[in-house]
Amino acid sequence: MQYGVKPMIYTRSDIYEKYLDGTFDDYKMWMSSLYTPLKWNYKGDWYIRQYLNRGKLQGYTGGEEFIDLNVLNEDNSLSDLTVE
Repeated sequence: MQYGVKPMIYTRSDIYEKYLDGTFDDYKMWMSSLYTPLKWNYKGDWYIRQYLNRGKLQGYTGGEEFIDLNVLNEDNSLSDLTVE
């Protein structure tokens, strides 16, 4: 690892279950679940969940009409993801 930290893996639950389950269990997961409810069959601990890819956010002034919306797992903290 060039930067001395493990990366967070961004994936969908079906891809995780098919290709990653059991191999990357000690990695933090950023799960994309645009079409499935928050409580799916994924057995691991997720940190962030992308739940919408066409969101609008009050105060956003960027050039895109829509943005991704994510939620932090209430059992985790953003400070757990901070690289110092």
